[in-house]
Amino acid sequence: MTVALLAIHGMGNTQKEFADEFKSAIRKRLGQKWQNVHFESVYYQPVLQGCQKEVFDRMGLRQFLLYGFSDAASLEFKKQEAAGPYFQAQDVILKVLDLSFDSVP
Repeated sequence: MTVALLAIHGMGNTQKEFADEFKSAIRKRLGQKWQNVHFESVYYQPVLQGCQKEVFDRMGLRQFLLYGFSDAASLEFKKQEAAGPYFQAQDVILKVLDLSFDSVP
C-alpha cells in the first residue's frame, strides 16, 4: 500500500525548501517503510509574494505582521475570478497532485 503525503507551506515569507526538514525527519523515522510513501510539496508563494513585497517596500511596514495577514487576504481577494490569486494557488496544488498521481503505481 502506498501512502501519499502532501506538504503545503504555511502563511508568511516561506522558502521553497520549507518541507525539506520535515521530509527528512519522516523518512528517518519510517526507515524502510519510506518506500511506501509518495511525498510531494506544494509551493505557491510566488503567486502572492511579488505583490506583497512591492507593497511592503513602498510602505515600510513590518513584514512579520503583514506576511501573516496578507496571505489570507490575498487568497480571498477576487476569489471568484478565475485569474485571481485563489485560483492561481489552487492551480499550483492541482499541478503537484497531477504529478503525484501520475507517478504512483
